[in-house]
Amino acid sequence: MLESSAEIEVVGKDGARGLLKMSQTGALTIAQDEATSVVFGMPQEAIKLGAAQQKKNYVHQLSK
Repeated sequence: MLESSAEIEVVGKDGARGLLKMSQTGALTIAQDEATSVVFGMPQEAIKLGAAQQKKNYVHQLSK
């Protein structure tokens, strides 16, 4: 089994389209939720496009 990970930090629709392509090729895609985002641009676009399979609260996840 091949395992890998990537974090994309971009703004707006370009990053969301890239995340969508990753999702369409079988990657697990996650977007940061609005409550913990400083700028919600790219995560919001990814969610709108259906590119994010999951939404995560990263502040909560990192504090564990």
